[in-house]
Amino acid sequence: MSFVRNLTISQRIAIAVVVPLLAAIGFGGDIVFESWQEAGPARQMAVVATSGPHFGAVVHELQTERGLTNTVLSNPGNRSAAEARAAQLPKVDAVLSRLREAVAQASADAPQDLAVAREALARADDLAALRAAVQARAVTAEQAVARYTAIVDALLQPVEGLARHGRVGATARAVVAYASILRAKEAAGLERATGGGAFSPDGFARERFQRFAELAAVQDSYLSVARRYGTPDQGQRIEALAASPETAAVQRMRQVAARAALSGDKGVEALEWFRTSTVRVNALKAIEDQFALDLTAIIAGAADDARNRLYIAAGLVVGVTLPVPSPGRCAP
Repeated sequence: MSFVRNLTISQRIAIAVVVPLLAAIGFGGDIVFESWQEAGPARQMAVVATSGPHFGAVVHELQTERGLTNTVLSNPGNRSAAEARAAQLPKVDAVLSRLREAVAQASADAPQDLAVAREALARADDLAALRAAVQARAVTAEQAVARYTAIVDALLQPVEGLARHGRVGATARAVVAYASILRAKEAAGLERATGGGAFSPDGFARERFQRFAELAAVQDSYLSVARRYGTPDQGQRIEALAASPETAAVQRMRQVAARAALSGDKGVEALEWFRTSTVRVNALKAIEDQFALDLTAIIAGAADDARNRLYIAAGLVVGVTLPVPSPGRCAP
């Protein structure tokens, strides 16, 4: 303590001012660092969420192409299914082109935020080879469905990856709800494809019925999760779908499949099932689009909040480091 006693009054005052100032700078630095850590993931989520509807559009059209392809390969003589598939290919190409443009534009502004999106698009490049194999009948219906599903799964990854950045609260819940809707719709698309390859006027392929029935249960599971984590309005949309004529029509055809596969009853035309289930898949797509809008709004708000906290924290640090009057120059 002799060191302190030997200091002048001005030096003691300076120490009294500098010590809390240094503490404030250190504390402020911690706040800035924490805010910076939050701002980065929030920005990444906003960039990916903005591209989410484009990914959803490609997945939706690709699910339809997958289902029609399965129907064509499983029913080689079905000319109507072949014509429907041929008409579907340009629709996939169009939305895929728009997705590439959206990702390229977003990547120009924040290339590090869309690495997963670019990887997903690279997997979509497999589509040309798959179509060629289908055209040459070089793949079975099951093989084609598996390869289409691998591409779809890759295209779902960027949106599902948002969960890695989401924290507790509205953002995390919105991400879980949206990802669950995406997966429910993918299961509905697979059910459509499976039924397209199993239904015929004579019955339903028994060996495919278990998978067909499982996909209905998978949809119910994902829709339950989406309802649990979504907002009340989102929950009402899911409940309305369950009570809708679209779902009732699909449920009736599921019962036809069960009777045909298990009891040998007659089935229906594969394309009739495909068209009936497509109406419900499209209803799911409408719900998905609304969930995407809700998620984008929540993430944009979270990104703005994180950025504002960063600016405020940085401003506080700058404020406490501004020059203060020297104790030796204080007015008497």
